[in-house]
Parts: sequence; C-alpha cells; structure tokens
Amino acid sequence: MKVQITQTSCGPVSYRSVGSGPRKVLFFHGFPGSSSQIKIFEHFANQRGIHALCFDRPGYHKTTIKTDHMLHVCLEISKELTAQYDWQQFEVVTVSGGTPYGLSLAQHLPQKITSVRVICGLGDLAIKEVQKAFPKSSYAALKLLPFIQKDLLNSAFQLTLALQNPNKRSPIMQLFFPTSAADDKCLKETDAIGSLQLNLKEALEQKGLGPIQDARVFLSHWSQNFQDFAMPISFWHGDEDVIVPDAVSQLMSKRIKNSKLFLLPQEGHLSLPIMRAEEIMLKPD
Repeated sequence: MKVQITQTSCGPVSYRSVGSGPRKVLFFHGFPGSSSQIKIFEHFANQRGIHALCFDRPGYHKTTIKTDHMLHVCLEISKELTAQYDWQQFEVVTVSGGTPYGLSLAQHLPQKITSVRVICGLGDLAIKEVQKAFPKSSYAALKLLPFIQKDLLNSAFQLTLALQNPNKRSPIMQLFFPTSAADDKCLKETDAIGSLQLNLKEALEQKGLGPIQDARVFLSHWSQNFQDFAMPISFWHGDEDVIVPDAVSQLMSKRIKNSKLFLLPQEGHLSLPIMRAEEIMLKPD
C-alpha cells in the first residue's frame, strides 16, 4: 500500500488509498496508529466496490503537523482530502481512537456522510459513566502521556519493535496492548503481528507527537455539542475486548439517538477489525 503525501491548508498529510470502487469510505485509524491500518479493507475492497482513504493524523507517520487543536485540524484535513477526490458523499468507519474524529466529522458534514460505523470505539471519557467503564490504568496513562518526554516514550516502544521473534510479545507491548484469547488467536493465525509492528513504527516516527496530541482530544469533552445525527450510526464491539471494554460502546450508543449496537462474541480489540471488517461493511445501514 503506497503512502501518498498531499498538501493541505494545515500542512503536509500522508495517507493511503485502497480499492477503486464507487462506494467511498473515509477510515480513521486507531491509537497509536497509522494509515497502514487501512489494510483491513485490502482483501475485499475491490470485490465489494469500495474505495477507502485513511490519512495519518497530525504527529503520525509523515503528517508533520504540530498542533494544540488536533480535533479541528483533523476535521479540516478530512474535508480537504475528500474534496481533492471530489467525493460528494461518503461513509465513515472508525477504529478505537479514531472514533472522536469520525463522529465529530459526521456532525460537521451531515449532508455528505451517509453512515458511520464505529469499531471497538473509544468513548467520551469526560462523561463519568464512560470513564468508569474504561480501564483505570489506561485512563491514568492518557493523563500522563503529554508530560512524558518524547525520547523516553519513543525508546520504550522501540524496544518492542526490535523483537526478533514476532510470535512473542514483549512486556511493553502487553502493557499498552493487553490481549484477549481472541486477540492471541488472531495474532498467531494471521500476519497481524507484522502489521501491528509497522503500525507502531509509523505511529512513532515523530517521537510520540501523535499520541500526545491524540491524548488531549481523548480527555476532552469532544461529544459535548453533539446534536442528533442525520445518518445511521452503528457501534461494533467484541465481548472479549480488554483495551476498550464493550460497556463503552453500550454507553455511547445509548447517548446517540437511533444508533445500533452490535456485540460480537469471542472477539477482542485487535481481532474484531482484522477478522470481521468485511462482515461489518456488508451489514446494511
């Protein structure tokens, strides 16, 4: 999957494109992540008539934008990138930490976005009940992230990426990405370890700037001004997710009028998008 660079009013943005069909999809990668996550569409995009785009958020991979207004900048990039491709209407798909951006864009472009699919999505942690459903250790890590020296953060992840045996997960990897039985099965039976390592490598090319800028958004009340959505919203979550528990999607779906919730048995945070993306995309709105 070729990495492309486009110039926007916010600065240079790297992105990837998969497929060439009439069904347009803007995909928001997870945390920490990169546009390489668009690989989940690769094996079925052309067969299903999908053309998907995913850009690296500011501070990730080759999107060398430093900002205190991450959410606003991502909305602008989304508008400009889809305009460059002359997309009049398109769907939004989010994974995990890409969710605040995808749902916020749907609020800003109700006339263009036809549906939103949220896969193992991060909820609004400024809402007390959502915060309580989120792992305390992960919430504490998000609060500390902006204060950790970028060199230290980068070194910790580089130790993980330097593993010689991709079938063994380092303690650092397990700390940041605890896995369920479903995730472990997925990692053993697919090439997901290599994809995850590439994802982390690209995510940390700017020494953790992307995750730090993301963390500020995650800790803000990003859904505070949401009105009723004009398009179908569906939440998809595995019942074995130990990174973002399924209770988060249950709570968020209750707050969004007329949204649908799909809980998938025996799926985790990593396995759900990797193993079930095609099924999720085939489900009618």
